[in-house]
Amino acid sequence: MKNKFLSYENGMVTLMALVFGCLFFDRLALNFLMPYIAKDLLLSDTQIGLLAGSLSLAWAFSSYFTVAWAEVKNRKKLVFLVAVITFSLCSVGSGVAVSFATLFFARFIMGFSEGSVIPLAQNFVERESSPNRLGLNAGILQGVGSALFGSILAPIILVSIAENMGWRNAFYVTGIPGIILALIAWRYIKKSTAESIEIKINSTISFTELFQYNNIKWGIPLACCAFGWWFATLPFLSKYFIEVQGM
Repeated sequence: MKNKFLSYENGMVTLMALVFGCLFFDRLALNFLMPYIAKDLLLSDTQIGLLAGSLSLAWAFSSYFTVAWAEVKNRKKLVFLVAVITFSLCSVGSGVAVSFATLFFARFIMGFSEGSVIPLAQNFVERESSPNRLGLNAGILQGVGSALFGSILAPIILVSIAENMGWRNAFYVTGIPGIILALIAWRYIKKSTAESIEIKINSTISFTELFQYNNIKWGIPLACCAFGWWFATLPFLSKYFIEVQGM
């Protein structure tokens, strides 16, 4: 009898959740390490805001245009692998930064590469999910990935490494898992998961029709407010707690 626990579906969900977690681990690393980085590189609050804003801007651009290109060209697996490897290398690059400019460049490229990972990972999971497990699998991908790794484990692990080995080594450590996961994904993701058999003649999206759905019409502005507040606040929180609150 075939073990359902070791099914391709479960493997895909687990792999994508780990990639998702690694992605947020790398993205949020700058926020948790900011007190060390700002002191070492003499960063102003304006520069800290620019570092966070540039990553988010590149992320937003890439998540739409890069994924659209991958969909049209049927190169989703290739784009996914390149993106995972790139953001992992950019994490290492953040550790070797010697100035605001070099750190800005590393984080901007990281944002551009990370933007395409989440939509593609969600697409892979959706294509391999059983109809009765789609919501559960999406929740595992989102919750385990971003919340467990990015919001819970990342500050504990990264700050511990920074305290004992320096903030640069913390960035070096965060880059390793992504490269390993990219190699696993290269071997594990099937062609049927990442490629579409049918050829799309017209992929034009009607925004008028799209915004007729209440989930889209109200979800987008609410998400902009929620995530806009979150990502605008995070880069300054750890610095505020240490320098102002004396924690």
